[in-house]
Amino acid sequence: MYADVPSVTKPILHSKDLPHPVCPGSSSANILDDNNSDVEFKSISSDSDEFSPQENTPHLINQAEFNDLVRDLQLSRSKAELLGSRLQQWNLLLPDTKVTFSETEAKFTQNFSKRR
Repeated sequence: MYADVPSVTKPILHSKDLPHPVCPGSSSANILDDNNSDVEFKSISSDSDEFSPQENTPHLINQAEFNDLVRDLQLSRSKAELLGSRLQQWNLLLPDTKVTFSETEAKFTQNFSKRR
């Protein structure tokens, strides 16, 4: 349900009777069809600072990156283990990467969250 205020644009369902709008000066051939699997997306600028892999190989996560990810996402032990298990299952972890959890850190930070 959407708020009934003038500043909110409600979604419009499109159909045969109400097609998607087309920008002036463009042809309908430029509109991408959801069923079109021949579409390729290419980088516009080659000198950008954004990550652009040279080949289609996956980035394997090392121990430090995995630990940082778990910490940044503030995952519990069980969720960190689940994430590590799934990444191993999909062969996205380096072979020497281990799923670990610092219980001492959790106990240490827990003491600061208690109110007295």
